[in-house]
Amino acid sequence: MKKLLLPVFFLFFSVFYSQNGFYVNSHCLWQGITSTTNTAIDLNGGYWTAYNTSIPGAVDVLNLSNGNWNTLTSPFSSIPSNKNHFVQTDAAGNLWLCSKNGLAKYDGANWTTFTTTNSGIAGNNVSCLTFDQTGNLWVATYSGLSFFDGSNWTNYTKASSGFLSDSISALYFEWPGTIWLGMPKGISKFNGSVFSNFLIPSPSSAGNKVNGIAKDANGDYWLSTKGYGIQKFDGSNFTDLATIAPKVTNLAATNFFNTLSSSATNEICLYNLNESGVIKLVNGEPEFYYLKNLNLSPLHKTSVSNLFYPGTAKLITTAVLSPGNTLAYITLITANYRGLGLGPHQGANPDNYKYLEINNIKASVSNRGDAHWDYSAFSDFEAPKGSGKKPVFISSLWMGGKDSVNQLHVSAQTYRQNGSDFWPGPLDTISATTDSVTSNKYDKVWKINTDMIFYFQQAFATGNVQNGTYSVPEDILTWPAHGSGNFSRKLAPFVDVNANGIYDPLTGGDYPKIKGDESVYTIYNDKLAYHGESHGGIPFGVEVHYEEYAFNCPAITDSLSSVNNTIYRDFTIINRSTNTYDSVYFGFMEDTDMGGYKDDQISTIPQNNYVVAYNGDSLDLGEAGEAGYQSNLPIMSFVMLDGPLANPGDGIDNDNDGFIDEAGEKCLLTNTGPMSAYSATACTFNPTAPNDYYLLLRSFLPDSTHLQDTTFCYQKNPVNFMNEDFPFNWQWPKEARDINVLLGSGPLHIGAGDTLHYALAYVFTQDSTLPLMNGTNYLPDLFLANQKDVQHAQQWYNTGNFPGCANLSIGIKEN
Repeated sequence: MKKLLLPVFFLFFSVFYSQNGFYVNSHCLWQGITSTTNTAIDLNGGYWTAYNTSIPGAVDVLNLSNGNWNTLTSPFSSIPSNKNHFVQTDAAGNLWLCSKNGLAKYDGANWTTFTTTNSGIAGNNVSCLTFDQTGNLWVATYSGLSFFDGSNWTNYTKASSGFLSDSISALYFEWPGTIWLGMPKGISKFNGSVFSNFLIPSPSSAGNKVNGIAKDANGDYWLSTKGYGIQKFDGSNFTDLATIAPKVTNLAATNFFNTLSSSATNEICLYNLNESGVIKLVNGEPEFYYLKNLNLSPLHKTSVSNLFYPGTAKLITTAVLSPGNTLAYITLITANYRGLGLGPHQGANPDNYKYLEINNIKASVSNRGDAHWDYSAFSDFEAPKGSGKKPVFISSLWMGGKDSVNQLHVSAQTYRQNGSDFWPGPLDTISATTDSVTSNKYDKVWKINTDMIFYFQQAFATGNVQNGTYSVPEDILTWPAHGSGNFSRKLAPFVDVNANGIYDPLTGGDYPKIKGDESVYTIYNDKLAYHGESHGGIPFGVEVHYEEYAFNCPAITDSLSSVNNTIYRDFTIINRSTNTYDSVYFGFMEDTDMGGYKDDQISTIPQNNYVVAYNGDSLDLGEAGEAGYQSNLPIMSFVMLDGPLANPGDGIDNDNDGFIDEAGEKCLLTNTGPMSAYSATACTFNPTAPNDYYLLLRSFLPDSTHLQDTTFCYQKNPVNFMNEDFPFNWQWPKEARDINVLLGSGPLHIGAGDTLHYALAYVFTQDSTLPLMNGTNYLPDLFLANQKDVQHAQQWYNTGNFPGCANLSIGIKEN
């Protein structure tokens, strides 16, 4: 046997950071390494990671000890192969390595390799191993099962023992003496004398196999597989994950899971390769923990392995990140993970987090009063779509007002540092209450487009919906048209084809009634639980029906093509409480990160009811992992299109048209101000009490000082609008900074049972022929082009062009 000469030694750079319960230690790898197979932890706390690669001289096993990486490669060391399937340590501290060319044991000084030529092992291609209650070794090969007591080998094969296959890909030891084997078509159980076989009933095809086996606290067995998805086995029958927990299968679009573990308390954990997250099943209910919050994407899809520290709530996941060939050790401490505050369903999932993406903007939509971000540290509003550049970090809803006894009520969402003020689902129409069961039921956003509706209509017309040959899209089938019990029978609008007043897509051909060519719809409330975000604000008892939609009009005339760079937001707000509220202000918070977040600025254009965001200097380089727009600087405008009727006789020009208290006056953009801010010369503040939110909604600062002009905080005259007018008309400079703005609307009177409606448009303008600045001076052309785009968005809305471009006869005049 070849002696271990000198292990190749490298000192790799190391990066450690943490976020939301995840702790990441990352290290550079040898060029060409793209996947790991699994990780083990030795008695000294060292990490050993196995690789399966054919790269000559590539790293095979890494041991992190005292901050240094020792790298062992073949043929330079005594490990048998660069293709390593599995690594594990035993109670004595020995390392065992399963490779394509044999089983290797490392005692800290010397390697011993077991092959068919020098031992009784069943085969050289070793997939995995496990230890029994006495420390004896069970070894899975692709030529059968081997038992090793430290001196002698005993082999079991399909021919001699009758189990399903000699190609064994998974092992699991169950105390006190049962061995479970994972194979291409199912599993086999060995009780010490007899093998019993259990076939997975799903169709089998070449390459399918069981990758992992674990047991939960209820005594059920869980299988991670390639080809069969996740299967639960109760000792007699298999049940697939789609039946047990459909939320998980919605998350995991692929049926390939190569990782599965059970915790110290026998909770089952899965790693989803597509969405980069951990799913923990607790009595069949999924808890979601999202690595996407760490911005580790893209991950190689076969690069993940995980395990639990014995007796703790830590889960270790390893992943190879690209580009850069970086190995990340990712520790999840579930107790430190901040979910979204709703029972077991923590974090976003594909049911409650979807994208509006039919035109040149891709924007995420969720159902807890905020949108357009990943709930952690990164924007999820991309413009242009596919560019990786993002002008909006977060958009959220605020409201504050007083009841008949002058008690303040506040509901507001910001960055979830303190919890949430909004939760999924409607409210009881009598008591204005809800519960977690109802909220879980509505923990969803529904995404519908005109193509989906068209194909559904065609299928229904031909009878294919009725006879079951057409699979109705889930979001059409589950559209929340009606509540039950005391919940409203009129929730989401629908086309009642058979005019029976009941949403029945399968028998009546009914379908969702949407605006635009694509729509994302959801329902949420402010009443389920304590208002953590507003630091104890008293809820109103409102139910919010929220729709975000967009148009895709590729053939539209150039002068109107701005509709392809616009999204629309609709809020229908229903007061389900018995309270009457006065002095109510609504706010739409926009954290405007125009690529890089540190060099932005905003202006208010009150006469057109919008706020415009733009770069504060001539070059946007990007910040903190977000791409910059460089010199091709865009403008993003937030336009208030519609609002509720203004309080009659209030003496305010609520719609900024130059007239006061005219008939039918709407309450639109009445004030703007900062939600929070930081710069070297301006003040800093964040709301830390309910009254802080109410002050900001009215353009007051938390010290009750009114917003003032010329600078961000305290100088000159009180104003209602932050940075009024276009910057090329300003007579004083404004400092570029990390900036956000609150679009305010009020005051309003809201009676019990009243319904209010707000509509907004987000308009993105970018033109490489129209520079934003010349040196330090703003140029008017791009701002005026954006103003024209804003006018088109307003005209598009006012003319009722909601059905979508396919159904439109365009008749908007260009100004």
